[in-house]
Amino acid sequence: MNIKRGPLILLVSGLILISLAQSSLAAGQGFWVSRGGRDDCSSFSLGYAWQCFALEIGFLNDVDYYNDTDYFGSWPGDYQLLGVEQRTSTGGLDLLYLFDPSDRFLFYCGHGLYYHELGQTVEETGTGKKYNKYLSMKMMPAHSMGFKYKWAKLQFGVGYHSIRGVNGHIGFVF
Repeated sequence: MNIKRGPLILLVSGLILISLAQSSLAAGQGFWVSRGGRDDCSSFSLGYAWQCFALEIGFLNDVDYYNDTDYFGSWPGDYQLLGVEQRTSTGGLDLLYLFDPSDRFLFYCGHGLYYHELGQTVEETGTGKKYNKYLSMKMMPAHSMGFKYKWAKLQFGVGYHSIRGVNGHIGFVF
């Protein structure tokens, strides 16, 4: 993992200072789901807000599985290297900061950390059968921003996520 601790510490410290300086901005509690996409890949997320912070778990279905590749078997003795491929869909977690300039509108922004697994693909020289074995994990920083409109106990919103793309939200406020 090539994650630097400095930017992460600055991000968390900044969010804490912002929340202390503007403690009157409270979005209440809420739950939402979102659906979107990027580069012909669909995305999905679930989020939960409490006061001016929120956690969002998101996924991007950006992996292609091939029927002629064995992802769980052991490698043969005689093989040829074919390259490194993505093994799992991209998933991660975002920490969001919410602020509401009015009773109806809510804006958010935040950072997250997403990952997917990479695997080495080989081809057995005798049979031509392909195998893919776990090699490493790729970590990627993410950022997001957007707005939501409150209507009674419902929220509707639109946002942009650097990994999951443009997405639409629907949620409940309690």
